[in-house]
Amino acid sequence: MKLLTYKGSLREAPANCSVVGYVDDDIVVISVSGELYAIHYRHLADMQQGYSATAIPENYVVFDVETMGLTAGRDKIIEIAAIKYQHFAETDRFETLVNPMTYISPLISGINGITNDMVADSPLIGDVLPGFLAFIADLPLVAHNAPFDVGVVAKECGNTHKKPDNEVIDTLKLARRCFPMLASHSLDNLKRNLAMEQRVAHRALSDAYATAELLHICNRKARE
Repeated sequence: MKLLTYKGSLREAPANCSVVGYVDDDIVVISVSGELYAIHYRHLADMQQGYSATAIPENYVVFDVETMGLTAGRDKIIEIAAIKYQHFAETDRFETLVNPMTYISPLISGINGITNDMVADSPLIGDVLPGFLAFIADLPLVAHNAPFDVGVVAKECGNTHKKPDNEVIDTLKLARRCFPMLASHSLDNLKRNLAMEQRVAHRALSDAYATAELLHICNRKARE
Protein backbone atom coordinates (compact mmCIF):
# COMPACT_ATOMS: atom_id res chain seq x y z
CA MET A 1 0.00 0.00 0.00
CA LYS A 2 1.46 3.34 -1.04
CA LEU A 3 1.83 5.92 1.76
CA LEU A 4 0.15 9.26 1.08
CA THR A 5 -0.30 12.51 2.99
CA TYR A 6 -3.85 13.57 3.85
CA LYS A 7 -4.52 17.23 4.66
CA GLY A 8 -8.21 18.10 4.64
CA SER A 9 -11.30 18.82 6.72
CA LEU A 10 -11.32 15.40 8.41
CA ARG A 11 -8.09 16.11 10.29
CA GLU A 12 -6.76 19.25 11.97
CA ALA A 13 -3.19 18.32 11.03
CA PRO A 14 -1.73 16.36 8.10
CA ALA A 15 -1.92 12.60 8.56
CA ASN A 16 -0.44 9.64 6.75
CA CYS A 17 -2.92 7.48 4.87
CA SER A 18 -2.90 4.62 2.41
CA VAL A 19 -5.04 3.17 -0.38
CA VAL A 20 -6.78 0.00 0.77
CA GLY A 21 -9.26 -0.71 -2.02
CA TYR A 22 -11.63 0.48 -4.71
CA VAL A 23 -15.43 0.93 -4.79
CA ASP A 24 -15.59 1.83 -8.47
CA ASP A 25 -13.32 2.72 -11.33
CA ASP A 26 -13.39 6.32 -10.09
CA ILE A 27 -13.67 5.85 -6.31
CA VAL A 28 -10.77 4.87 -4.04
CA VAL A 29 -10.98 3.78 -0.39
CA ILE A 30 -8.27 5.22 1.86
CA SER A 31 -7.36 4.57 5.48
CA VAL A 32 -6.64 7.61 7.67
CA SER A 33 -5.60 6.80 11.25
CA GLY A 34 -7.46 3.51 11.00
CA GLU A 35 -10.67 5.05 9.61
CA LEU A 36 -11.85 4.36 6.05
CA TYR A 37 -13.06 7.02 3.61
CA ALA A 38 -14.05 7.01 -0.07
CA ILE A 39 -12.54 9.66 -2.32
CA HIS A 40 -12.37 10.34 -6.04
CA TYR A 41 -9.17 8.97 -7.57
CA ARG A 42 -8.18 12.41 -8.85
CA HIS A 43 -7.44 13.47 -5.26
CA LEU A 44 -4.61 10.93 -5.04
CA ALA A 45 -2.33 13.17 -7.09
CA ASP A 46 -2.95 16.07 -4.71
CA MET A 47 -2.26 13.84 -1.72
CA GLN A 48 1.06 12.72 -3.15
CA GLN A 49 2.01 16.37 -3.55
CA GLY A 50 0.95 17.21 -0.01
CA TYR A 51 -2.23 19.10 -0.86
CA SER A 52 -5.74 18.54 0.49
CA ALA A 53 -8.04 15.60 -0.12
CA THR A 54 -11.37 14.80 1.45
CA ALA A 55 -13.91 12.01 1.54
CA ILE A 56 -15.98 12.14 -1.65
CA PRO A 57 -14.97 15.55 -2.27
CA GLU A 58 -15.51 18.08 0.48
CA ASN A 59 -17.44 20.48 -1.79
CA TYR A 60 -19.75 19.22 -4.54
CA VAL A 61 -23.09 19.82 -6.27
CA VAL A 62 -25.84 17.23 -6.59
CA PHE A 63 -28.21 17.94 -9.48
CA ASP A 64 -31.09 16.49 -11.45
CA VAL A 65 -33.07 17.47 -14.54
CA GLU A 66 -36.58 16.59 -15.63
CA THR A 67 -37.10 16.42 -19.37
CA MET A 68 -39.79 15.78 -21.95
CA GLY A 69 -38.43 12.29 -22.62
CA LEU A 70 -35.43 10.02 -22.19
CA THR A 71 -33.18 11.08 -25.06
CA ALA A 72 -30.41 13.46 -23.98
CA GLY A 73 -29.77 14.79 -27.46
CA ARG A 74 -33.41 15.49 -28.30
CA ASP A 75 -35.59 16.10 -25.24
CA LYS A 76 -35.82 19.52 -23.65
CA ILE A 77 -35.37 20.35 -19.97
CA ILE A 78 -38.54 21.33 -18.12
CA GLU A 79 -37.08 21.45 -14.60
CA ILE A 80 -33.60 21.65 -13.13
CA ALA A 81 -32.42 21.61 -9.53
CA ALA A 82 -29.03 21.58 -7.85
CA ILE A 83 -27.92 21.43 -4.22
CA LYS A 84 -24.52 22.57 -3.07
CA TYR A 85 -22.86 20.61 -0.26
CA GLN A 86 -19.83 21.03 1.94
CA HIS A 87 -18.83 17.74 3.55
CA PHE A 88 -22.38 16.34 3.36
CA ALA A 89 -24.03 19.55 4.71
CA GLU A 90 -26.26 21.57 2.39
CA THR A 91 -25.04 25.13 1.86
CA ASP A 92 -27.09 26.43 -1.10
CA ARG A 93 -29.81 25.45 -3.56
CA PHE A 94 -30.84 26.20 -7.16
CA GLU A 95 -34.26 25.24 -8.51
CA THR A 96 -36.49 26.31 -11.38
CA LEU A 97 -39.07 25.08 -13.84
CA VAL A 98 -38.20 25.71 -17.49
CA ASN A 99 -40.53 26.64 -20.34
CA PRO A 100 -39.58 24.30 -23.22
CA MET A 101 -41.60 26.36 -25.72
CA THR A 102 -43.28 23.19 -26.90
CA TYR A 103 -46.18 21.01 -25.80
CA ILE A 104 -45.68 18.70 -22.79
CA SER A 105 -47.61 15.48 -23.44
CA PRO A 106 -49.99 13.96 -20.88
CA LEU A 107 -47.65 10.96 -20.71
CA ILE A 108 -44.76 13.11 -19.44
CA SER A 109 -47.04 15.07 -17.11
CA GLY A 110 -48.25 11.75 -15.73
CA ILE A 111 -44.68 10.77 -14.85
CA ASN A 112 -43.37 13.96 -13.25
CA GLY A 113 -46.52 15.97 -12.60
CA ILE A 114 -45.23 18.96 -14.59
CA THR A 115 -47.94 20.44 -16.81
CA ASN A 116 -48.02 23.03 -19.58
CA ASP A 117 -49.76 25.49 -17.24
CA MET A 118 -46.99 25.10 -14.66
CA VAL A 119 -44.23 26.10 -17.08
CA ALA A 120 -46.15 28.74 -19.01
CA ASP A 121 -44.61 31.65 -17.08
CA SER A 122 -41.27 29.95 -16.36
CA PRO A 123 -37.97 31.20 -17.85
CA LEU A 124 -36.53 29.75 -21.05
CA ILE A 125 -33.50 27.46 -20.80
CA GLY A 126 -31.30 30.17 -22.32
CA ASP A 127 -32.15 32.42 -19.39
CA VAL A 128 -31.70 29.61 -16.84
CA LEU A 129 -28.32 28.25 -17.93
CA PRO A 130 -26.14 31.25 -16.93
CA GLY A 131 -27.40 31.03 -13.36
CA PHE A 132 -27.06 27.26 -13.24
CA LEU A 133 -23.54 27.27 -14.68
CA ALA A 134 -22.49 29.99 -12.24
CA PHE A 135 -24.00 27.96 -9.40
CA ILE A 136 -22.07 24.78 -10.17
CA ALA A 137 -18.88 26.69 -11.13
CA ASP A 138 -16.05 24.12 -11.25
CA LEU A 139 -17.32 21.96 -8.39
CA PRO A 140 -17.64 18.18 -8.79
CA LEU A 141 -21.10 17.17 -10.01
CA VAL A 142 -23.10 14.26 -8.58
CA ALA A 143 -26.08 12.76 -10.40
CA HIS A 144 -27.88 9.43 -10.75
CA ASN A 145 -27.24 8.07 -14.24
CA ALA A 146 -25.00 11.10 -14.65
CA PRO A 147 -24.27 10.72 -18.40
CA PHE A 148 -27.93 11.45 -19.13
CA ASP A 149 -28.21 14.58 -16.95
CA VAL A 150 -24.81 15.93 -17.98
CA GLY A 151 -25.61 15.16 -21.62
CA VAL A 152 -28.93 17.01 -21.48
CA VAL A 153 -27.27 20.11 -20.00
CA ALA A 154 -24.43 19.97 -22.54
CA LYS A 155 -26.94 19.73 -25.40
CA GLU A 156 -28.89 22.72 -24.10
CA CYS A 157 -25.66 24.72 -23.82
CA GLY A 158 -25.16 24.31 -27.57
CA ASN A 159 -22.79 26.91 -28.99
CA THR A 160 -24.04 29.69 -26.71
CA HIS A 161 -22.70 28.57 -23.32
CA LYS A 162 -19.54 26.75 -22.30
CA LYS A 163 -20.38 23.11 -21.69
CA PRO A 164 -19.53 21.97 -18.15
CA ASP A 165 -16.40 19.81 -17.92
CA ASN A 166 -16.59 19.29 -14.16
CA GLU A 167 -15.54 16.11 -12.41
CA VAL A 168 -18.62 13.83 -12.35
CA ILE A 169 -19.65 11.21 -9.79
CA ASP A 170 -22.38 8.81 -10.93
CA THR A 171 -24.37 7.35 -8.01
CA LEU A 172 -25.81 4.72 -10.35
CA LYS A 173 -22.32 3.23 -10.79
CA LEU A 174 -21.67 3.50 -7.04
CA ALA A 175 -24.96 1.79 -6.18
CA ARG A 176 -24.26 -1.07 -8.59
CA ARG A 177 -20.93 -1.72 -6.87
CA CYS A 178 -22.18 -1.27 -3.31
CA PHE A 179 -25.47 -3.18 -3.73
CA PRO A 180 -24.94 -5.76 -6.50
CA MET A 181 -27.70 -7.98 -5.13
CA LEU A 182 -30.46 -5.57 -6.21
CA ALA A 183 -32.26 -6.39 -9.45
CA SER A 184 -32.70 -2.71 -10.31
CA HIS A 185 -30.60 0.32 -9.38
CA SER A 186 -33.15 2.91 -10.41
CA LEU A 187 -33.51 5.70 -7.87
CA ASP A 188 -37.06 4.58 -7.05
CA ASN A 189 -35.98 0.99 -6.36
CA LEU A 190 -32.99 2.09 -4.30
CA LYS A 191 -35.23 4.30 -2.16
CA ARG A 192 -37.48 1.33 -1.44
CA ASN A 193 -34.70 -1.16 -0.72
CA LEU A 194 -32.34 1.09 1.25
CA ALA A 195 -34.98 2.63 3.51
CA MET A 196 -34.31 6.07 2.06
CA GLU A 197 -36.63 8.99 2.64
CA GLN A 198 -39.66 8.61 0.37
CA ARG A 199 -39.74 11.96 -1.40
CA VAL A 200 -41.92 12.74 -4.42
CA ALA A 201 -40.38 10.94 -7.38
CA HIS A 202 -39.47 12.45 -10.75
CA ARG A 203 -39.23 16.05 -9.61
CA ALA A 204 -35.81 17.60 -9.94
CA LEU A 205 -35.30 18.86 -6.39
CA SER A 206 -36.66 15.77 -4.63
CA ASP A 207 -34.59 13.48 -6.88
CA ALA A 208 -31.49 15.59 -6.21
CA TYR A 209 -32.03 15.18 -2.47
CA ALA A 210 -32.51 11.43 -2.95
CA THR A 211 -29.29 11.27 -4.97
CA ALA A 212 -27.41 13.10 -2.21
CA GLU A 213 -28.77 10.65 0.36
CA LEU A 214 -27.71 7.73 -1.85
CA LEU A 215 -24.19 9.18 -2.15
CA HIS A 216 -23.92 9.28 1.64
CA ILE A 217 -25.20 5.70 1.93
CA CYS A 218 -22.66 4.47 -0.62
CA ASN A 219 -19.90 6.33 1.20
CA ARG A 220 -20.82 4.66 4.49
CA LYS A 221 -21.04 1.27 2.75
CA ALA A 222 -17.54 1.76 1.34
CA ARG A 223 -16.19 2.61 4.79
CA GLU A 224 -17.71 -0.57 6.19
